[in-house]
Amino acid sequence: MKYLNFLSEIPAELSLMVQLIFGLLGLVSIGLVSVGKVKPTWNLSELKLRTKSWWFMSAVFLAAILINHKISFIALAYLSFLAFREMYSLMDFRSVDRRAIFWA
Repeated sequence: MKYLNFLSEIPAELSLMVQLIFGLLGLVSIGLVSVGKVKPTWNLSELKLRTKSWWFMSAVFLAAILINHKISFIALAYLSFLAFREMYSLMDFRSVDRRAIFWA
């Protein structure tokens, strides 16, 4: 269990939250693989892509926490900006409203 030694560097509450997030992602990944084997006709590609992106975001945030707590705030802000940008591109706004919504 030497590889889990890095979790002793972060507070217990945060460690529990990280374990829950990665445990939940693991269960979802196993579930997607299982459903894909049982029902190969189902199209699960979008769910698999979203799960991969959540794995990536969680890994980036965990790395930021382990490097420095202040960097984790910057990483969270960056991830939030990426999510906002994705939502912003999918929504159909008038060109007049785009700038106000971006700055808000």
